[in-house]
Amino acid sequence: MELSEFAEQIHADYPETEKVYIAIMPNDGQYDLEVEIDAGTIGGSYRTDENNLTEVRKLANELDSELSLRRISVYPAREVWEQYLEDGGSRHG
Repeated sequence: MELSEFAEQIHADYPETEKVYIAIMPNDGQYDLEVEIDAGTIGGSYRTDENNLTEVRKLANELDSELSLRRISVYPAREVWEQYLEDGGSRHG
């Protein structure tokens, strides 16, 4: 699955979602990109088949761009995302 298809799937599964966080998660010596929808929902996980963190960050940036095309903004830092959730953030913005 291409990143654009993954982003489209997130948009289709969570059409009212306006804000997400992309987490880079280790998985069997490689990395996955997980899209967090809210405090209790992982919208999807994208297997990168990469073990080079620099390359995975590039993929995360590409995913950010793909989600932006679908009017879903991505929080740039975990701390900002967690503050958003603490402030009562929901998938509706």
